[in-house]
Amino acid sequence: MDVGELLDFQPARTLKRGVDADDDYEHMLKRKAVEAPVRKTYEEMTDEERLALVMELDEDKEGGEEMDESAVKKMVGNLERKHGKNQELRIKHSDQPERFMESEIELHVEIGNCMVLATQPHLYPTLVQAGGIKLIVSMLTHTNSDIVLGVVDLLHELTDPDILNEALDEGVVLVQALVKCQIMSVLVQVLETLDEKNEDESKGLHNVLGIAENLVEADPELAHLAFKHGLLVWILTRLKVRSFDPNKLYCSELLAVLLQSSTSN
Repeated sequence: MDVGELLDFQPARTLKRGVDADDDYEHMLKRKAVEAPVRKTYEEMTDEERLALVMELDEDKEGGEEMDESAVKKMVGNLERKHGKNQELRIKHSDQPERFMESEIELHVEIGNCMVLATQPHLYPTLVQAGGIKLIVSMLTHTNSDIVLGVVDLLHELTDPDILNEALDEGVVLVQALVKCQIMSVLVQVLETLDEKNEDESKGLHNVLGIAENLVEADPELAHLAFKHGLLVWILTRLKVRSFDPNKLYCSELLAVLLQSSTSN
């Protein structure tokens, strides 16, 4: 081998241990985050920027699979594995956040991937049967507020009134599954933990109220659950705040919806 060949020689590259085809999506996402024009890392991005990044990556993927029952079950399985891995690492390294941060990012990405389900309401029954709703609701109690806000955004999209009206029977299946998971009680817990001084959490709180409204609009009889699980009390307490803001306005509107639904039933 002459000098020229030595200078041109490059060793063959191999994948690092632990990286396989199933993780390609996450690695592509993080690479795009680093290369993004805003020069922000994935951790520094807002929820909106992260979601936009996920959507951009989805558009870049060629030959995407048609969404069917098998794809939904696979999606739920991936979400369950990411959640399980994160919980395991959190318990194992509770005093070392850097040891479970990577799994938290992967979980957040997987939650974002589930947004596509909101465009496939005919598959809601499959989502329920696969245990997806039970899993999604359980993550509303996650310690990381970014995960909670991601789940709130997902549920807000899944329960969008236009979508539920488009697929009435499937929408009923979704709403019933959420009620079975004590969704109203969990939403109140989320409201009590969010800090409105944080812009992202303030927006998230608005969406939590939106989920409650979507559910009552889909089934007015659910208004009694809002009263039973403390949503009315939370709203009345929030309305006592003197300053005026979008969330206070939404609280007054939701209060009217709840009272009207309760009276009509």
